[in-house]
Amino acid sequence: MISKFLFQWHITSACNLRCKHCYQSAYGRHTSIDDLKLASEQLSRFKRYYNASAHVNLTGGEPLLSPYIYDVLDMLTENEMTFGLLTNGTLIDEITAKRLCSYKKLTYVQISIDGGEAMHDSIRGEGNYSKAMHGASLIRKYSKRRIPVYASFTAHKNNMDALHDAVEACRKNKIDFFWTDRLIPFGQADSEMCMSPDEVKRFLDDLSSEASRNRRLFSNTFVKTGRALQFYCNCGFGVYHCEAGDTFFTIDEDLQLLPCRRMPIKIGDLHEDELVNLYQQSDILGKLRLHRIPDDCKGCLYEYSCRGGLKCLAYALNGDFDTIDPGCFMSPAFKSARL
Repeated sequence: MISKFLFQWHITSACNLRCKHCYQSAYGRHTSIDDLKLASEQLSRFKRYYNASAHVNLTGGEPLLSPYIYDVLDMLTENEMTFGLLTNGTLIDEITAKRLCSYKKLTYVQISIDGGEAMHDSIRGEGNYSKAMHGASLIRKYSKRRIPVYASFTAHKNNMDALHDAVEACRKNKIDFFWTDRLIPFGQADSEMCMSPDEVKRFLDDLSSEASRNRRLFSNTFVKTGRALQFYCNCGFGVYHCEAGDTFFTIDEDLQLLPCRRMPIKIGDLHEDELVNLYQQSDILGKLRLHRIPDDCKGCLYEYSCRGGLKCLAYALNGDFDTIDPGCFMSPAFKSARL
């Protein structure tokens, strides 16, 4: 029996930035207050039906642009759900930070950091690195119960060598946690930005070094290595496998249910059907819950724990989420092809 579900809820498609690797293809529409109430009520019924806890990560677009952001936080609080805020960080001022930190169900705030200042601003626009770091500092300033601040690094060919600079920037600015995952080529990004298997291996070698260095320096910034293929770093996080469609889902700004925002397969419309029904009756979600092992993973030591790696990248590049992670350098199929 599942005891906890994780939802990512996009409450707007509006954004103040135009990042080069963004998975959105269109910008500008806020989800209406009526639709937000409808989605909130469905989340609450889903939680009660399964007698499970639920955590909701709010994002966009840029969630702080939504005129209803605090209405949503109030709804989730009333429904006894914890929530995180996934933001670019540039709109967090003193007033916003104070108000956000007043919510006891807010478990963390995540900002995006894509390298040192020069690299970050080349991707997200000039001046946005300093704005994001300032926003993070304000969360720390006004959080009496020490709400953790995460930094998320989207790794691709153009910034993979900026990992060290990104981690150092987080250490300098006292970010609590640093984590990274690979770019998925939807929206503004294209497949040319994706790392090859050899590049993924080199990147994970660098990530492992940063995680080990973090411990040696007794830094307050903890480098996490808990995403697809990152068990290669051997830093104690175990082997990650994708939970999209099983215990993790996305609700987009149009109230479409998706397995994951990075796997934008439309399962159904919450205007027309109940979340519980979509979860139970969708053939796609049922297929995802089978956790089929891709053929090219057969014989790998990690085939039953990793289960194919980054399913959203497999879907983006291969058109099939049940195929092997295109960035995998550990599979018997990849190794034999190199002989």
